[in-house]
Amino acid sequence: MLVGQEMRWAHGGAKPQQIYYDVFHANKNAYVDVLHLPLVDAYECLGLSDTFSQQLGRVCSLGNLNVKQSSKCINTMRAHGHIREKHSDMTGGDCQRMLHQKATLVTSIDDITDTFSVLVPMAIAAVDLSAKPGDRKDALACFRVFHKLFHLFLESAALRLTMTKWGDYSTEHQAIMDQFFTCLANEVNDDLVDGMKRGLTYVTWPSHYLAEHLSHDMHAYAWFLFTGGIPFSRSSNQVSEHLNKIIKKYLKRHTNCQVDGVDIRYSKFNQVLVRLGAERLRRSEVARPVLRRALPCSHCIKRGIELNPWSMHSRVTSRKCNPEDRVARIKTALGRAIGQDQSDSEDSGSEDEASTGLFPGTSE
Repeated sequence: MLVGQEMRWAHGGAKPQQIYYDVFHANKNAYVDVLHLPLVDAYECLGLSDTFSQQLGRVCSLGNLNVKQSSKCINTMRAHGHIREKHSDMTGGDCQRMLHQKATLVTSIDDITDTFSVLVPMAIAAVDLSAKPGDRKDALACFRVFHKLFHLFLESAALRLTMTKWGDYSTEHQAIMDQFFTCLANEVNDDLVDGMKRGLTYVTWPSHYLAEHLSHDMHAYAWFLFTGGIPFSRSSNQVSEHLNKIIKKYLKRHTNCQVDGVDIRYSKFNQVLVRLGAERLRRSEVARPVLRRALPCSHCIKRGIELNPWSMHSRVTSRKCNPEDRVARIKTALGRAIGQDQSDSEDSGSEDEASTGLFPGTSE
């Protein structure tokens, strides 16, 4: 992670320059700049801003966004618990929901049956027979362009944000980016719908980084060669943020969640270090049998008992003897010798019967 954050590349001159831009934030910010804002303007030009706001609130729980809706629509959203916010208030999770939330069209358009939920109002307006032919034409043109842009952006995001695909995908990513920005520059303008701004006016530094620099950072001469094929998105600080969440969960579940400045044994950080260290440092290949200085139990050896590393003991620790020895100790407590057999017990029966003391062989 430290390497991924310190080694920052982008092409410039003969050698790569250290101006790497975090891939997760680049993806989120570029989505807002070259997808969300043009879509908001397109809905405004089509006169569907209120419908767009209602769609966001219904399927993405984002009815609080400012999409240039009317005051009446704003009051309606507030009545349903939504609060109006700025575009900059969108989080990365909001962008992901808007990118991955899909819907099925009742009436297909150009063989498109499944599209993005944020484009559904546009698709409905394109086939609405009650609307004017000019409005349907504009809505249809906008739907075709933005469906293509959303599809290309999502396809490229799958390459740059992946955590599991090892290898160099820079060439494939750059080809998708070329298609995306070519479509944005050539097809998003006032020819698409009256009042629409040109597509290149939406390009900012994050989207410029996606178009010109990010693929080079993914290339074999930079990140891929340096790491040996680790996915490019693992260089992002988003990885460390998720790691912090995992560490916090571990601290909560396996420690007392306290910090003690007097006794370090009661500190949660010491507890987690000891726990993790015990699991990782005590490996089977470095384990060694415990050396014993005491002599083995002579009684067990005389009886022919084979002592292994688990049952090894001296006579002082005779509690580890087998059950027969434990029975023998009980008899010793009653005054009988350990080596006393059954015949000796029978011969001494008369003496035992004659004795009246507490233990056999004793008298008052």
